[in-house]
Amino acid sequence: GFLAHAFNQMADQVQRTRKAMEEALAASSTREAEAREIRDQLAHVVASSRAVLFRHDLPAGVAADGTPPAAHPPLRWVSENLRWLFALEPSETESPGWYESRVHPDDRASLLSTLAELPQTESVVLEYRLLHGDGTFRWVRDERRIRTDREDGSLAPDAKEVEVVGVLT
Repeated sequence: GFLAHAFNQMADQVQRTRKAMEEALAASSTREAEAREIRDQLAHVVASSRAVLFRHDLPAGVAADGTPPAAHPPLRWVSENLRWLFALEPSETESPGWYESRVHPDDRASLLSTLAELPQTESVVLEYRLLHGDGTFRWVRDERRIRTDREDGSLAPDAKEVEVVGVLT
């Protein structure tokens, strides 16, 4: 009697739990497949566009004497289409000084000075010459803005994640 009834209740509970876990696993697998499809679609759109997307840390500011920073911050990420738009390998962007070496010498100081103003302006639009992989300089339009983890997007002191996102066309 009593022991058999308790055993049956426990077996029913195990069966319900198992079914719930199987349903949760199936739903999770579906969400993972949907997320994978969305990532693949986004990667395709980015790779097919005529714009290079990138992310980097916020540049250090201008020195007290007005001197702009000596170097561009390293990129955290750059889209793969850098390869076919500028004949450059995305892995090249990991080398220190790669950016400065690609910006035309006459444009470099102005570019770095303007980037140093990003914390105040929160966005910039630049035009300068960039060295293509074929050895010629090409004019580019460079649009950047600050992105933070704050809901209002501001660069308030309590912002924990701060980065610059940009697009080269």
